[in-house]
Amino acid sequence: RASALPSLARRADERTRADDRLARVARAEDPVAPTKPPRNDSKSLNDSNASMSVACETPRATARATSTTRARTFVVDADAGVRASADDWRASKRHRGEGGETPSDGARGARGGGVVDSKTGDVIAWNVGGEFGGDVCVIKSTRGWAVRVVTPSALAPSCACASDGERVDVVLATADGAFVVRVRVRLDGDFDDDRSYEAIVGRAPSSMSGVQRIGACGAAAAILCDASGCAIVRTDRLTTVCELQTSTLSRVWNTIKGSSGQAVVDVTPRCVRVGAKDLVATLSSDGFVQVWDVTNAIHASQARTTDGSLKPATAKVSRVCGSHLPPAPGTKTPAPDRVATSFACAPSAKGLTLNVVVSSRLAPVEADDEAAAATTTIETAADAATLAFYTVKHGALAFGSSIEGSKGVARALALTPDSVVAALENFDDDDASSTSTSTLLSWPLDALHRARDLRCGDVEANVLAEWGHAGRGNGAAVELLRRFGKLNGYTAASVANSLASEIALRGLSSELALQNTCDELGLDEAKTASDALVAAAGANASIQRVVEAWCRVAPTYAREWSRAHAPMAFLLDTDASWSSSLVLLRAGDALGAIRAGDDVEESLLRAQITNEDSPMLNFSGGKRQVVSALTALFARLNSVLGSSACSAMDLIAGGLCVDTSTSSKATAFDNYDENIEASSHTTKDWLESFAGVLIGDVFPAVQSDETETQAKSRKASRRAKQRIVIRLLQDALSTLAEPAQALRERVDEWTLPSEGRSLGAVDDEASEMDESQFVALVLNATKQQTRARVEVSRGLVLLLGCIRLGPKIGFAADAADSITNALPAAMSAYRSAILSSWLLTERRSSLSINREDPPRLAVTLANLEHPDILECSSSVGDRVRSAGTLVASALDASDDEPSSHTRRVIEIGTTLYASGEVDALGTLLAFARQQVPGSESVAKAPFDAPAPLFLQALWTCADLVGLNQTDDANAERNASIDSAIALFSRAAAFVPEVAGPVDSLLVQLLRVIQSILMGTDDAAFPNDVVSRLEYYEIVMLFFERLGCAPGAQATAYAALHEVRDDENQSARLWANALQYATDAGDWRAAYCAAASTAGEHRQAAAMRRLVASVCERGAKNGGAVLSTLCLDESERTHYDTIINALEGRASTAPVDSQPSPSEILYGFYLSRGDPAKAAVSMHEYANRLSEHTIEIARKPDVTYDELVDALARHASAALSSANALAMVSDPCLVSFETVVEDEHMEGNDDVSSVNVVSSGLDTKKSPLATVTREYVLSAARLELLHVGCETAMLHVDSEPRKVIQDLVQSLIAYGCFAAAKTLCTAWLDGEKLTSSLALIAGAMAARASMAQVGDASVLQAEQDAALKRWNARASDLQAIAGLIGVEAPVTSVDTYWNELRAFVERFDAPERNFALSEATARSILAVNAKLALPSWLIKRFVNPTALFSGGGMARRGADPAALLRIYLAFNRAEDAAQLALKELSFWAKRSAVDRTAHAACWFPMDLIFDARDRCANDDSLQQLCDALSAAISSHEARLKTDTQMLAQAA
Repeated sequence: RASALPSLARRADERTRADDRLARVARAEDPVAPTKPPRNDSKSLNDSNASMSVACETPRATARATSTTRARTFVVDADAGVRASADDWRASKRHRGEGGETPSDGARGARGGGVVDSKTGDVIAWNVGGEFGGDVCVIKSTRGWAVRVVTPSALAPSCACASDGERVDVVLATADGAFVVRVRVRLDGDFDDDRSYEAIVGRAPSSMSGVQRIGACGAAAAILCDASGCAIVRTDRLTTVCELQTSTLSRVWNTIKGSSGQAVVDVTPRCVRVGAKDLVATLSSDGFVQVWDVTNAIHASQARTTDGSLKPATAKVSRVCGSHLPPAPGTKTPAPDRVATSFACAPSAKGLTLNVVVSSRLAPVEADDEAAAATTTIETAADAATLAFYTVKHGALAFGSSIEGSKGVARALALTPDSVVAALENFDDDDASSTSTSTLLSWPLDALHRARDLRCGDVEANVLAEWGHAGRGNGAAVELLRRFGKLNGYTAASVANSLASEIALRGLSSELALQNTCDELGLDEAKTASDALVAAAGANASIQRVVEAWCRVAPTYAREWSRAHAPMAFLLDTDASWSSSLVLLRAGDALGAIRAGDDVEESLLRAQITNEDSPMLNFSGGKRQVVSALTALFARLNSVLGSSACSAMDLIAGGLCVDTSTSSKATAFDNYDENIEASSHTTKDWLESFAGVLIGDVFPAVQSDETETQAKSRKASRRAKQRIVIRLLQDALSTLAEPAQALRERVDEWTLPSEGRSLGAVDDEASEMDESQFVALVLNATKQQTRARVEVSRGLVLLLGCIRLGPKIGFAADAADSITNALPAAMSAYRSAILSSWLLTERRSSLSINREDPPRLAVTLANLEHPDILECSSSVGDRVRSAGTLVASALDASDDEPSSHTRRVIEIGTTLYASGEVDALGTLLAFARQQVPGSESVAKAPFDAPAPLFLQALWTCADLVGLNQTDDANAERNASIDSAIALFSRAAAFVPEVAGPVDSLLVQLLRVIQSILMGTDDAAFPNDVVSRLEYYEIVMLFFERLGCAPGAQATAYAALHEVRDDENQSARLWANALQYATDAGDWRAAYCAAASTAGEHRQAAAMRRLVASVCERGAKNGGAVLSTLCLDESERTHYDTIINALEGRASTAPVDSQPSPSEILYGFYLSRGDPAKAAVSMHEYANRLSEHTIEIARKPDVTYDELVDALARHASAALSSANALAMVSDPCLVSFETVVEDEHMEGNDDVSSVNVVSSGLDTKKSPLATVTREYVLSAARLELLHVGCETAMLHVDSEPRKVIQDLVQSLIAYGCFAAAKTLCTAWLDGEKLTSSLALIAGAMAARASMAQVGDASVLQAEQDAALKRWNARASDLQAIAGLIGVEAPVTSVDTYWNELRAFVERFDAPERNFALSEATARSILAVNAKLALPSWLIKRFVNPTALFSGGGMARRGADPAALLRIYLAFNRAEDAAQLALKELSFWAKRSAVDRTAHAACWFPMDLIFDARDRCANDDSLQQLCDALSAAISSHEARLKTDTQMLAQAA
């Protein structure tokens, strides 16, 4: 091995010199200049002058398919007519083919191109074929507009596209030449206006048999190409300017070959400017290249007359070159036939000659042509190359060089003055139709023998696909994420979001690829990749399961992205001044700018070349060789670790996976510090674990389909790589003179310039800006440059992690200790790059960003309109690179000292908070708290400083927005308040009690808070001098503006502790405390604050303010708390103040105010044992409510809800007053302002059922009777509203005594018998009361009779239906029912009879002449005269107990005669006769002494005779008639006898 080292060193030195030579030659003006000997200088490889021509593809912003701009469709009819429509075909679902092919399958057959508008930077792209079909052309712009053209036949596979900044012209034609279509879009108009779009149709010249290719000739003409000839047409009218015929020699050559001409396979998409000439070139399939000077044709197409109209265009075009592709020198003659497929042209660096790059392949050889087959088997190296470089000299093509490493189908090809760029697609040998890989390569014109890989989207997709490859670190990624993710507080959801963000990090975001991935994996359609990953992992998945699912999702997504976004064409814009001259157009509307790389990216590119050339590295050369070797070593460490494990290491090292958005801000970090502290004491930290994976540990692969032999082979290959890595590490440490200094220099080289950090000062307008095309391109370039720093710094950290193992891998312990001193700086650079990459990837979430695709967080941290960015170098390659470096410097947080690193984190966090990015601020706090290998513990971290504590307190307050009422605050929010106050208090410990200097970062945060509070950016503390009282006042105002009254209240108390003998300041803070306590609903604390105010006048004002707050609309529980305060008449000052304030507000407040001051005053009196004053105050309120109810009822448009609310309030107030009076020993002693004369309220004991207690003094002028009647009246009206009565029937505005009977009748009509009974007994007396009670009894009897006669179930159904109808009318706000009587639930017909009997027995009395019984009987028989009267009702008429004590049918305490009249009235002759016979018989059975004792007896003889006569008329009652006649005769005889006996006795 020792003998081989010098040769390896020489080889590495030669490669370095060769690379340096190639780089210097690439900067020369002449692309074919001879090479120069290398210079032995010590210039760093990171010098910008040594940059390669191209480095990577940077995604550009594209218009979303859901753009609000309307799409247009032009349909060309067979008769050359054009129909226009505005159907938005972009939002429709894309269709699969019959064979199940997806749109990405058709992308391979699609052709595309476009142009870059040099004035605006917009890209206008066209697409022919593919998923849309061969007869459809789609034209789109990054501005958002889109046009679709549908033709009758298949289109030619190319279009001419030109833009002059004011309009865009696109010319397309059908392959048969029958239709030539020009579409024009005016860029200076409204894209939603139909007049901004125009389409005309023409025809190809008659000399052409068809159209095979189309190119642009300037801004006003297009060239149509075909094997039979070419023609230039004017785009305005599609008229022919001139025709281009092939040369005579070419026609002779075609005749000799036996063909009429080879097909044109390519044409320059736009003119190429060489000297003063505009050239157009065409390429035929046989390799024949023609170059035309179209300068005159362009001038003729643009010529105009004096009045501005176009002149008739005619021009003469000369051919500059017409030649077949010459063979390479040394090629055996004859050379094998080759088929040309595409080409690209560009002027030389001096602009004097035309360079051409042609893609060709060997022509197919017939099987019987043995001679040709034998010829093609002997090929030179030049013949094997697919691409070749030519130069037009003296009218012919001159072979320049073959291009090595260009094997493959050129899907896109571009030639710039200094390089060749190609997108090559290579197919697998086994299945060329299904499996292919795309690569993007570049070759400097002076080094066409060595291909440079571009960091393109296909490379990123391949790296993403390595998550599914065994041996690429996916097993270690799963295991270590599971292990350290749990310790770091990660969740499955947060890990899923972070893993899915790798898609955006690599620039592979695609809705189409995501949709195809879900279809491929059998998942439901997902909006984001994170949702798809969670769905693939399943419900309640663990971290390990999520990572394993990602190993399936990531490769599928990468494959679908490559299929959906295959390269199509390069768009070259030499006039570009704001972006890149070369843009890659991909399928699926994806764009990528090909830009120059920065220093770190070029170092990685050279490291890749070095690692490909040699397994060993040279660390003993000069400084340049050492730098190159170390960079290559870093890249190799990343490669051996595997891309999957590298991604897992980034996630663990950054700590950005902590889920701080869904959990409570107060508890987010409860266990976080403990977990990190525990992880720092484990056997291995995360760096040692990944270093172990790098040099020894082999985790099982996630995939389980590999065989045992494959697994052994994979492990053996990895062991071999690990042995090489260990050997390289040992050689590096043993060869480098000062390894620690060399590694530290590498960190210093990657650290971005500090002067760029001024871009972090961003205003509100910049923070709200959208991502324009320029902004998106700069951010994407910055993201790629930052990721390059992540890679190299990760390699350095891995190297130091391996060295930390010391003797485990052959390093001396003291040497390991000396080297690891560089670990803090390397770790800081590594984690800073991770943070910057996250800021460039994460989208904003602030509510102020109301867009479908909000800008990234980096927009809030870097002012992208900064002059340093806008005034970058105007060169195309350096502009985006320089701007990206400046933006990256604004995001960088790397520094040696932990305090400096914390300072930058606080600065970023301050900007995030000021822009409303609270979730991102939580993630940043988790990043700052992450345990870094090499530090002892979290407790000694600089995060426990005032500024970080203050920033965390601000983040914790995000849960407290609008937290004013403690009743609505849950436990988590209360915990957030306590946590925020604790953090603010901890930060206050660093603020002096008197004004003095404070930590500058804390002052910066205070300035931000004060600018938010004051709405200005003026510096509040120019000298960084703050006192603790000022600090608390700022925090207090912050809580106030946040809407968190509890937090402001606690901070006000803290500020009061800092007041020193200043009564005015103390009074102001107590007033603030009072306000915050009332806002928080803490009424006891509010009373204490009011009572603590110094001075009687201030205390009185505070008490009045407290009462005003309690009575404010929406205040909760204030009256209840105020009523229970320890306050009585002994505290006369406060008591009188509160009483006066409440009485004043009760008399002036609106009657519908909530809470009501009158109710609060009522409760205040009751709680202090003064029911009389409570009753008076509530009665006054009831009187106001009564007037208010009358006003409401008189409104012509009164609503149901308004009337119900007014009546309910009045009823409640009257009931409250009655209840208070019931507690007074003698209610008559209570004096109302107006007391009406009370009359005897017969039956008023019924009101006791509604919690009104009678005082027993109802016959006096009792206030209790007054309020009781008022309550009953309002309750009765509410009952009527509940059952659906019309509002006009309530008679609210009428005199109560005049409408009581009408209301009773209404209640009876709706079946509210209990309410009717209570109402009439409360208001009526005498005949009016008897009449109303009789009416109630009759209605109840009719109800029971109807139920008895009819079907009970049917009747019940009808009642239910009626109830539903009534409730439906009152469905919005049902009135209160049952306040003055509840109807018993109906279970059967007996219920009705029982209610009727109870009512009659209670209210029917001799004083009412048994009117209720008579009304009941008449109602029953009125329903059905054949019904038998209930026995209990008959007994009330007859009174059997008094049969032997009365005088016939008189003096019996009953009225049998009334029953007899009822029977006769309803033609119940039999019942009447039996009643009369029974009465006469009872009288006859009495002894003569008893009969004569009464001195008289009475029988209604006229009614008895009527009954006898009716029986006589009925044959069936003849016997009863005879008996009654006999009884009458006997009675008359007995009367004579008894009369004689009384006369004798006298």
